[in-house]
Amino acid sequence: MKKKDWQIIWYNVARNRFWAIKGLETMALGVFFMLSPGYMRDVSPFRSAVNYLDDPLPVLILLSVGFFAVISSCFKMEPNWRRGTIVVLQIIWALYAAAFLFRDINDLNPPMVGLATILSWFIVIQIYVEGLAGEPSDNELERGGQKRTHN
Repeated sequence: MKKKDWQIIWYNVARNRFWAIKGLETMALGVFFMLSPGYMRDVSPFRSAVNYLDDPLPVLILLSVGFFAVISSCFKMEPNWRRGTIVVLQIIWALYAAAFLFRDINDLNPPMVGLATILSWFIVIQIYVEGLAGEPSDNELERGGQKRTHN
């Protein structure tokens, strides 16, 4: 790759740094579940789907989606791909935030919401707000979108 190609990639990463960071956070969640099996242990009398969210297949999905989010932040993506990435990240983080909350509610210890639950709900809110109010891409501007000006 030429020096100019790397400059374009770094420009796109700087422009899409929020999505690159969220991709890295998603990959970190997958690595965490890989290194700590049994973290999503549910102690409720009935076995729930929460128990399976730290198994190898969901971990592989977390790693793949996080990797795709990081890679897609390096390039100018079509708006539909960008929106798809936002939707998939939103769904995954909302699923895990709800699973953390479900696990905390069913814990035998005194009811207390854990730090993982609180932080994952903040990530869900960040993704939602950035997806709505984030800076439009060049492709969206070419299709008639308007660049936001900050006063």
